[in-house]
Amino acid sequence: MSRRALIGLGACLVAALTAAQARAVPETARQVYGLAWALPVAPSGSSVPELLSPRWKSRQFSTPLFHRPTGLVFVGSTDRVMRAYSLNRTQVWSFTAGGAIGSVPVVGDAHLYFGADDGQLYALEPSTGKQIWTHDGDAEITGAVRVSGDLLYFSTALDTVYCVAASSGEYRWHVRHPQPIGISLFGNATPTLATAFAPTGEATDVVAMGYADGSLAVMDAGDGRVIWKAELGKGEAFYDVDADPVVVGNLLVAASHTGGVTAFDLATGTIRWHNDVPGLTRLGTDGRVLVGAGAGMAIGLGLKSGQELWSYQFERGTASRLVFDGDRVLFNSDIGPTYILDLFSGERLQAFGSPLGMAGQPAVIDDLLLVYSNGGTLYALSSAFAGWAHK
Repeated sequence: MSRRALIGLGACLVAALTAAQARAVPETARQVYGLAWALPVAPSGSSVPELLSPRWKSRQFSTPLFHRPTGLVFVGSTDRVMRAYSLNRTQVWSFTAGGAIGSVPVVGDAHLYFGADDGQLYALEPSTGKQIWTHDGDAEITGAVRVSGDLLYFSTALDTVYCVAASSGEYRWHVRHPQPIGISLFGNATPTLATAFAPTGEATDVVAMGYADGSLAVMDAGDGRVIWKAELGKGEAFYDVDADPVVVGNLLVAASHTGGVTAFDLATGTIRWHNDVPGLTRLGTDGRVLVGAGAGMAIGLGLKSGQELWSYQFERGTASRLVFDGDRVLFNSDIGPTYILDLFSGERLQAFGSPLGMAGQPAVIDDLLLVYSNGGTLYALSSAFAGWAHK
């Protein structure tokens, strides 16, 4: 779809950027997004206490997904409904699941896949919303579903990793990891798929997964057999490995909330480097800079060394999963705005906000940015709009 068409969808801009501050970004950094349209999707259920104290409110953890073959945007909500919209904001279909939808949807070769709080993994026909199959998990499914050929991989809130057939939902294998004793952080990691190359050159498809007890495991993708395991938490409180592991080549990077960031050889588990930075619940990279984020902070690290390149602090909330767009990194705050930072300096280029925050991760498609607020509103922004840039 052309840039002109994307902007035309907005008709007129609905408001000035809500999180904008007074000082403008220099001309060299004006590659920012302008608001095209806003669409109320689900009832927010917001109350006066929520508006006065954002920590009271419910959160929309799902991420909008644009499916290019159908031209539809899929949005799941805490009201248990997955909805499909055209880019002109017309609802095409809706599907009601058995629980709140907080997972990241994905489309494979044929179906739309997502998990819900009822422990079900759902497969729908993307153009109609017709249910194809479901698969039972042992707890809430809140992360992303990973697709590899005809296999799907997903995790549950009980730190169980499942592998099922994408075409039928037929069970392949699962591995349930022991839960820690005591209190752990809210949230859990999503499996990361990769190919590990041994020193002999032998290649093995693997699944990397972090757990609430501070451990990291690399498993054979074919049968779930553990190839190697590492302890990142060292026995501290809240040592959860909630960040999705990151793989670049044969380098695997994982973060423990209190145990810092550690890089391993993907095939052998040998430690390459370690950084003691605490508090990270998110990791991501575009292959050039490693970015970590957590409550009120984001940090850029060198992939080869783990050395700090930059750091950024924000006032409120915890960061969502990270998204990369060219030389930018984007994330949402669960009680604040969407932040857009320069990938190489950490400089804030823009913040776009809703009064109720954005708990799910942003989504970027070409020059289109989609964010879904805790208030149940879907926002579309475009970098083709040469409007205001704000700091």
